[in-house]
Amino acid sequence: MLWLADTDAEADSLELTDALVDWLADTDAEADSLELTDALADWLADTDAEVDSLELTDALVDSLALTDAEADSLELTDALADWLADTDAEADSLADTDAEVDSLADTDAEADSLELTEALWLADTDAEADSLADTDAEVDSLTDTDAEADSLELTDALADWLADTDAEVDWLADTDAEADSLELTDALVDWLALTDAEADSLELTDALADWLADTDAEAEALWLALTDVEAL
Repeated sequence: MLWLADTDAEADSLELTDALVDWLADTDAEADSLELTDALADWLADTDAEVDSLELTDALVDSLALTDAEADSLELTDALADWLADTDAEADSLADTDAEVDSLADTDAEADSLELTEALWLADTDAEADSLADTDAEVDSLTDTDAEADSLELTDALADWLADTDAEVDWLADTDAEADSLELTDALVDWLALTDAEADSLELTDALADWLADTDAEAEALWLALTDVEAL
């Protein structure tokens, strides 16, 4: 009986030990779960920071949308219009990205209730990193759009200046034509002055010829008179 009592005590002790082992195993599992939960909390904190960054990107997209509206008011070339159409398509893609971000937020809420493995967490992180890389590339493209809009404003200013320059060139051409006309007029005036002088000279010559003719007649009459006197 005493041996059996000891045996029962040992059996109870073994059962207690097994229960302790099971409890410790559960405790280890809970500790592992807590470590996974901490990692998940860190990941969700990073995800919230990325969502805030995407909201800032949305504000930038809205600002650039205003820039696109101003660019639409310019006289755009066909090539630029096609390019802006592509930019609008990229903006639509950003809107789809926002929807995906909202979906990821819902996924985060569902992930809180799930026991995620490290492999799944890494896969989601890689996908988000790729999405952020695409977003950076789109932001760079929109920055290029601003630079092109500035270039168009400079081109418009240059076009206005060239238009003014063309007007000045036309005015100078008219001025040159008038100057040429005035030079021709001056030459004509000089020629007419010479012509008037020649006409005056001709009139003087005619008067002299008449006078000489009269003188010849008088000389002849005088000579005849003298001849008659000598004859007498």
